[in-house]
Amino acid sequence: MGLPVDHDAVNKMIVKYQALLDRMAASDMPETAQYRINVTQICEFRIRAAKENLDDPERVEELCNCGQ
Repeated sequence: MGLPVDHDAVNKMIVKYQALLDRMAASDMPETAQYRINVTQICEFRIRAAKENLDDPERVEELCNCGQ
């Protein structure tokens, strides 16, 4: 059973992670804050992984280690 497959998940993931980066950039959180650094690195890695594997959602899941 489980959740239905979202066939546009990779593109949606890129949009959501970019939105998170945009919010971080617009926030008053210092660029040196470790939380901001960590979130930025995770988002940038996952966006890059998604863009490099647009046609292979299983590879994106494997690289990002967060499942569908």
